[in-house]
Amino acid sequence: MFSVLAQLFVVERHRPRAGKVGFSIPTLGETLGVDSSIEPLLVTNMRGTFVRTHVSKDGCVRYGFSECTLDQEPNLLCEFYRTIIREGEKEGWGNKVDSIPQALEKMIGFGVTPKRLVVPLNFSGAYEGLEVIKSALPEGSALVLSQSENAGNYIRTGDNVAIVAQRVSAQFVVV
Repeated sequence: MFSVLAQLFVVERHRPRAGKVGFSIPTLGETLGVDSSIEPLLVTNMRGTFVRTHVSKDGCVRYGFSECTLDQEPNLLCEFYRTIIREGEKEGWGNKVDSIPQALEKMIGFGVTPKRLVVPLNFSGAYEGLEVIKSALPEGSALVLSQSENAGNYIRTGDNVAIVAQRVSAQFVVV
């Protein structure tokens, strides 16, 4: 099985660290040397959902690892989609639209080049210049985003995953 989330973000793999009694899995992580220009940020927490966070004044972004096997990743993707909608409405990002053509237009209006289109499994069609990725999104929904380098990071260690999604207000447009 492949990971849809790993196709959207820059992938980092971490090996579980060996402790005195076995392997330990991190619950929290941080990325250092980060500039606040990557905000707004959505990151995973330890409860299998996403929260807004900020770059600290020291240039650090903290995130949590969620227990999530590859088989469970479709649920995490749907939670990411719902969180973008919720936070976007709350913060007035304007990154929710009614159709894929509107999403492409909106993203270009944000000054971002659309590169990927995440659609439900039953989607049929193609959009020139976009990589179409079929996923477990609800019927009638879609997620348009730019290239992985601008979207953020996917960090996996064993059956635990962390996501750091950056510039969410412009790098992700939801339908």
